[in-house]
Amino acid sequence: MTALRPVTADISATRALQTVTGLGCDQTERGVLSVVRHFTIANQRPRSEAWTHAFTIATERWGDLRGLEIAGAAADLVQALLALREGAFAVHDPLDLHARLRLSDDEAALLRLLRALRQDLTPLAREELAGLGHGRIDPALITAALRLSRLLPAPRGGSVYHASHPGLRLVQ
Repeated sequence: MTALRPVTADISATRALQTVTGLGCDQTERGVLSVVRHFTIANQRPRSEAWTHAFTIATERWGDLRGLEIAGAAADLVQALLALREGAFAVHDPLDLHARLRLSDDEAALLRLLRALRQDLTPLAREELAGLGHGRIDPALITAALRLSRLLPAPRGGSVYHASHPGLRLVQ
């Protein structure tokens, strides 16, 4: 049996007790998680060529055109996060079978942010953005998160809104 081996810029991933199942992740979130993990590793270890795995996973899961679009948006999101947090974003190794279902605190926060955006839950999205930004709500992170979330389907059983609710939208 292999021990939990997180790829991380800090120690928080080793303390993660959260799981993909416990967070209630749907298949879309699981796919995005894998892509984000590979892009994060590619940034932390440039010689790993993990970015090729990220693009391959995305195109296999969502098709060539849609997959490339989602992978590009996920790469932009990872870049925004790493720039804001000076490289400190903890992820588990996506190739470690024993760690795939575990979530670091950072991964869980990112998935909660994407879910809030997919469900158009603005107050929750703001909280997650502030948490991911360590108190700062960064425009580049907002733009990247909105871009990715608008490419993803809304979760089943998503929230129902009143007609007066303006909703979140990407402004370019």
